[in-house]
Amino acid sequence: SELYLLNKLLYEKYNTYICDSALCCLEANERLALETKNQEWLIETYLNKAGIYIQTGMLSAASAEFEKINLAHVSPTYKPKYYSLKVYLLEQESELLGTSNQQKIQEYGTELMKYADKDESAYIWALLWGYHGDDKNEKVVENQKKEYEKNSSLNNLRAGNNALILSKTYGQMDNEEQKVKYLCLAALSDVRHVNRDPASFLDLVSYLSQTGDSRRAYTYMDYILQGQSFYPDRVRAAQMTQHMKRIFEETHAISERERHTISVYFLCLSIVVVLLIILFIISFSSTHL
Repeated sequence: SELYLLNKLLYEKYNTYICDSALCCLEANERLALETKNQEWLIETYLNKAGIYIQTGMLSAASAEFEKINLAHVSPTYKPKYYSLKVYLLEQESELLGTSNQQKIQEYGTELMKYADKDESAYIWALLWGYHGDDKNEKVVENQKKEYEKNSSLNNLRAGNNALILSKTYGQMDNEEQKVKYLCLAALSDVRHVNRDPASFLDLVSYLSQTGDSRRAYTYMDYILQGQSFYPDRVRAAQMTQHMKRIFEETHAISERERHTISVYFLCLSIVVVLLIILFIISFSSTHL
């Protein structure tokens, strides 16, 4: 029990920092669970492994972990995590493969509503995918603001996730100021906690490149790429390529504009110099005549 708990604590520390080390801890716990025939440990470990595989874009490996789980044996304690990870997997499949999983996502979201507690992180998934009221965005904002304040005061990594969800929700509500504010807070939290998941920074890069701040966008993209050696993300690799292409095009356009401006400046300067020389020659000739 002590060894299982130690491995779990190590996994939680490495979970957003170095994925290989986190998986190593989970593999050790899987062996312990099989040796002791502890079904609860086994289900928890399978779900944690699936979570890492989804985060790093290894979607077939994540599906394989879910196939090991008999839903009938999953206790209500782990069902919120089970259904929220199922939603996460379907979202990543949609992003990477272009599949349409909206109906299935809503089905899992509805199931999640049955088990998610308001004090759990899974509750936000229940609101996003299982709640169909007109006040959904308001409920999300209300819930996540409370969670953000609580986690910020505790210096908790989850504050970054809360801020990112708030940013996305305010974006859906067309509140640009609050969207950018919480996006920056999410990125700051990720830097403070060395969170290698680049979700907030990718959104920030996208916003900066769209608003023409390509130099800062390039700086943040460089930060993301440095973290990929520790926590490779196959799903977001395609997004990074698109952002880099946009940044390059914008930087190239800026360079062209600057080159054109410099050319015009030198042309004007040359004309002024020529006029001054002509004026000097005329003045010199008039003096000697």
